[in-house]
Amino acid sequence: VVSEDQAPFIAVALGSGNRSHPLDTAVQDRFYMIKDKNPFSKPASYDTTVYEGTLLDTTTDLSPDVSNYDGWFLQLTNGTGASVGSYVGEKVLSESVTFDGAIIFTTFTPVATTSSGSCAPNQGTGSVFAVNVADARPVLDLDTVSSSTSFTRSDRSLTLVRTGIAPEVTILFPPIDGVQPVALVAAEQLDLELNNPPVKTYWFQQET
Repeated sequence: VVSEDQAPFIAVALGSGNRSHPLDTAVQDRFYMIKDKNPFSKPASYDTTVYEGTLLDTTTDLSPDVSNYDGWFLQLTNGTGASVGSYVGEKVLSESVTFDGAIIFTTFTPVATTSSGSCAPNQGTGSVFAVNVADARPVLDLDTVSSSTSFTRSDRSLTLVRTGIAPEVTILFPPIDGVQPVALVAAEQLDLELNNPPVKTYWFQQET
């Protein structure tokens, strides 16, 4: 990752969540981006430890300054931007994807209670997040409630049509020049406005 006011770094993106206990609501999970500040060479030493205190909590901050931190983290509340501390078991159970300057990842939120009048299984809710890789700002108006130029916390994510535990996001590149990449979660297509379509590159070897 390269920004205007920072040295380049490798972004290590990962979320927490116990896949063997997806219905657990006792732990508030998080999503982290940790900077590897030695992208091109081995550091002189490995004596620097990254703690959560050296990461910036960007959960409620839509204009964060991460320049003096080792990265950032988001507290997973309930996928709708509710107040911090109102978590209901939202967790990350699949790998994230970094593409076009954004980290894209899915979460799972178990349903708190099952209606006594319903015979349907309690499958929980899947969400997909798309945040700026450098500082976790929303990159799109995903909740489509407000103007795309006035982002809110809930613009970071949208609720998937598919219920249950969502798999990771897959990026497809149509074999047609100029066609934008497509993001999918299982069979559900996401409107993420991905840029950077693939460009054919050629090489040749001259016989001597």
